[in-house]
Amino acid sequence: MKVDYLIVGAGLTGSVIARSLADAGRDVLIVDRRSHFGGNVHDHAHESGIRIHTYGPHYFRTSSDRIWAFATRFASFFRYEAALKSLVDGELENWPIAASYIRRRIGEGWKPEFAGRPANFEEAALSLMPRAIYETFIKEYNEKQWGVANSTLAASLCI
Repeated sequence: MKVDYLIVGAGLTGSVIARSLADAGRDVLIVDRRSHFGGNVHDHAHESGIRIHTYGPHYFRTSSDRIWAFATRFASFFRYEAALKSLVDGELENWPIAASYIRRRIGEGWKPEFAGRPANFEEAALSLMPRAIYETFIKEYNEKQWGVANSTLAASLCI
């Protein structure tokens, strides 16, 4: 078998590249170690008929008509309005955290912890919020996500 392109990985990036090349008349072979396309955004129907996110929820959002037209060529999308809550000290709070929560927790006159030009992610986050909010919602989650201390990450990741 002769192909013009071999794409390894059938996640979003590999699938879009393969589709774009095929649309341009190229012969493409796409392979993946998983038994399905879509990578981590794959879903499937449970025996009850309910759609299940195989690897956790993903939400597709775009303000580009061109991107929307491309994506909806292949699948219909379910309209979804996210209403995210976080369990904090036994109470469900809005996510992202609302200013009303900060005022209740810290007080009306709260100020960001850091002033000046942030040199790293931690300083950038603290330039937006009090330390108590950073410690509760940002620090551990972000360090787990990246696998390094927030002080070693670029400030631009926060802003």
